[in-house]
Amino acid sequence: MVLLLPKNKKDVPEMLVEVDPNTLLIHRFVSQRADGARDEFKFTNIKTAPLEDSVFKFIAPPDVRVFEDK
Repeated sequence: MVLLLPKNKKDVPEMLVEVDPNTLLIHRFVSQRADGARDEFKFTNIKTAPLEDSVFKFIAPPDVRVFEDK
């Protein structure tokens, strides 16, 4: 479980994220609003699908210089 405390607490004073340690998927998300109301979302029956490597391949536009870390 991770408690997130934003620097600007005016609109959203805190958020809570619950992550499954085995799958690293978010199972619950809770946000508290400035007026004291809470929103809670629970995720069940999460299904994932493999993605092609090409989805993550960055192709820079011709006028962009790319520096690679070696």
